[in-house]
Amino acid sequence: IADGKTTVTSDMVVRTRNVDKKCSVTVKDFDNKVIEEKTVTYGDGVDIPALDAGDDKIFLGWKDVSEGEDAGISDTIIKKNVILCPVYVYKETVEAPKASLETGTYDEVKKVTLFCDTEDADIYYTLDGTTPNGYNGILYTEPITIDDAVELQFYACKAGMNDSEIQSKMYAVNYNGAVSKWMTREQLPEEVTENMSDYTVNTDTGYTYKDVKKTTLAAEAAMLESAGWKASEEEEYTDYSDWSDSVPEDDGTHIAVDVDTKAVYTSAYQYKYSHYVYQDGTSEAYAAEEVEDVDCELEETEAFDKPLSVAGFDQDGNPYYVYDGKIWYNQNKITGQVQTGNKYRSRYKVVTYTKWSDYSTE
Repeated sequence: IADGKTTVTSDMVVRTRNVDKKCSVTVKDFDNKVIEEKTVTYGDGVDIPALDAGDDKIFLGWKDVSEGEDAGISDTIIKKNVILCPVYVYKETVEAPKASLETGTYDEVKKVTLFCDTEDADIYYTLDGTTPNGYNGILYTEPITIDDAVELQFYACKAGMNDSEIQSKMYAVNYNGAVSKWMTREQLPEEVTENMSDYTVNTDTGYTYKDVKKTTLAAEAAMLESAGWKASEEEEYTDYSDWSDSVPEDDGTHIAVDVDTKAVYTSAYQYKYSHYVYQDGTSEAYAAEEVEDVDCELEETEAFDKPLSVAGFDQDGNPYYVYDGKIWYNQNKITGQVQTGNKYRSRYKVVTYTKWSDYSTE
């Protein structure tokens, strides 16, 4: 029946046992430290410990990051393995930074000063139209030179406070002798190519440089992509970790986790049985040895981890065993391999991102 080792030869009642599916729940605090781990039955509710948000935070709820997704938890009914992290904002927000130069068109090179009324706040900015962040934002340390048409985006941040909103200024500088950035012939504006006599066009050997960054982290990958970095399609992984007895935990912070599994075996005795089968009239008969002048066929069982119990003795005193509705003889003790468990190791997917710089003659 269920184990494939028993043949049904008469009416029987079969009873099955339902095993409830279990789900793991991991709860983390504001510092991303595990504060509780538990196992619950699929579909059951779970009590989540209260968190002290302190004087500087406002607790909003929970999000599941078990699969690298920020899916909000609207209830506490568990139907899969989850890793719950708190969602919160700070009570205070950094003041929006300001620029000393307003949006406009100017006829000379300008210097722009950025400042913020929040004490000790840092200001980050970009001039290439991308949104400033920790991966492509430039830390403001001195006045910014504006000598071309640019979009200046900037924001302010400080530990223990929400980042300010991003501010934006548009500048165009038009003056006699103003020089554009270096570009390829194909990138020249149509206005220039159709009116070459109105412009001074210089040529030189130009260079563009490819910046390369590698990451295994999902959050860093998202930030790089939002900043215009291009991901390579080449498959790359870190080295495998050492073999472990437990399945590596995926906390959702990595792009992808590859888990390798191998079975662990130990030497152990196994048991096999055999008999000679022949026709005795209209019935099938079994013997420990080949019967003379009778057409016999030798059969063997599969290997068992445990010996069969002796069912009795035949008229010659040979012990026999019953398996699959047949009589077997000749217990054979052999050395075999028994699986005792599994070992696991993991590695992380590595994504290579590239971004080309503007052309330069240096």
